[in-house]
Amino acid sequence: AGSSLRYHFVDAAVVSSNLFCSKPFARVTGSDVRCYRLQQSSKSEFVKLLCLFYWVSDDYRLAGHEPVISPAACIRLYHDLSRSFNIMSQQQPSQPCLLLDGGLGRHLKDLGAPFRQPEWSALALMESPETVVQAHADFINAGADIVTTNSYAIVPFHIGQELYDTRAKELISLSGQLAEQASRRFPDKTVRIAGSIPPLFGSYQPELFDATLATTMLKDFKEGLEFWVDLYVAETISSWQEAQAILDEFADGSKPLWLSLSLLPGSAAAGDVRLRDGTSLTTVLGQLQTRLTDFDALLFNCCQPEDITKALALSAKILLSEADANFHIGAYPNAFDEVSHDGAANASFRELRDDLTPEQFTLIGAAWQRLGATIIGGCCGIGPNHIKAFAQHLQWAEKQELVVT
Repeated sequence: AGSSLRYHFVDAAVVSSNLFCSKPFARVTGSDVRCYRLQQSSKSEFVKLLCLFYWVSDDYRLAGHEPVISPAACIRLYHDLSRSFNIMSQQQPSQPCLLLDGGLGRHLKDLGAPFRQPEWSALALMESPETVVQAHADFINAGADIVTTNSYAIVPFHIGQELYDTRAKELISLSGQLAEQASRRFPDKTVRIAGSIPPLFGSYQPELFDATLATTMLKDFKEGLEFWVDLYVAETISSWQEAQAILDEFADGSKPLWLSLSLLPGSAAAGDVRLRDGTSLTTVLGQLQTRLTDFDALLFNCCQPEDITKALALSAKILLSEADANFHIGAYPNAFDEVSHDGAANASFRELRDDLTPEQFTLIGAAWQRLGATIIGGCCGIGPNHIKAFAQHLQWAEKQELVVT
C-alpha cells in the first residue's frame, strides 16, 4: 500500500503471446525494472489484454527469479492501466458481476470424497452426500453468489444406463437438495442455486447427440431440479443442435435459463471461434439472436480462457446491443493444460495447467468484465482459492467505484 507505481503499456495485439506468467527476463538493480517474458505459444493471444512492462517501487521486490507481487497490486495495476489506456472496447455492464462457483468435481476429489471414473462427481452424490454439501459451502465461503448443483454426471455416460433408468430422478433431486442445504449454512448471504443441465451424451461429444432421447432426459432434469433451484444452466453445449433442444424444452420461462457453450480449443488463434462440433460461433450467435426471449444469459465454459476472450467480444457485439438490460454474458473456464482434447472430457484425469493461478484468473476475469461480462466463475480445476481471489477483486473494485453497477 502506498507504493508509487510507474508503468508502460504494451498492446497484446502486436505479439503472439500467452499472458500467463513466466520468469522475468530483465531486472535492473536499483530501479527494479520488472519485465515478464511473453512465451511464444500456439495458444490464442489475449486480444488487447494486459500485457505490460512495469516498474515497481522498493515495496515489491523479486524473490529469486519468481515474480512476487500481491494480488491486490496486480488488480490495482490492471484498473489503473485500463483507465489510462483504451485497451478494450468499453462495454459498460448494466449490472453488477455475479460470481459463480468453481469446478465441483475436482474440489470433491481434493476433499477426499469417493471419486473415480466413470462416475466422476456422481459417486460422491451416491456414497458421500455430506462432502457435496461441504464442497458447495467452500465455494460460498470463498465468495460465490451462485452454486451449481452436482447433477453434471447424472447421465448414462457416467453412471450407466441401468442406474440412470432406476435412480436418475432421485439423484437429480438430491443434487438440488444438497445445494440448498449448503446455502442454509450462510443465513446472512443471498445464495442462488443454478440447476446444472449437463451434456446428455458425454462432454465434448456432440456427434453422439440424439434429439429424440434428449427430450425425455431434459424433462428428467427439469422436473428433478425445479423445486430446488433459482435458475437452470445448460453446460458445455458443443453444438447448435444441443442448444436448440434445450431452448425448446425450457423456453416456457418458469425459471431463468442460462446457455453455456464450449469452444473448440485453439479456434480463436486460428481466426474463427468455433463450437466443439466445428460450427462457427458467429453462425450460432446469429441463430441465438432470433431466440433472445427464450434465455437469459450466454456463457462459455469448460474451455480455455484464451478462446473465451474472443468469444465474449463477439457475443457482446452481436447480442448485447439487441438484448434487454437484464441479459448477461459471461464465462467460467477450465484449467486443462492441453490445447486439444481427444475423446470424452472425463475419460481420464487430465493434467491442469500451472499458470492459471488465482491472481491470473482474477486479471483475466477483470478483463472480461470490460468486455461486458457480468457472470464469471470457474469450471474444471478452478477451486475456492480462485473464486476467493476474484471475490476480493470485486469487493475492492466496488469500493473504488471502478466497476459500473
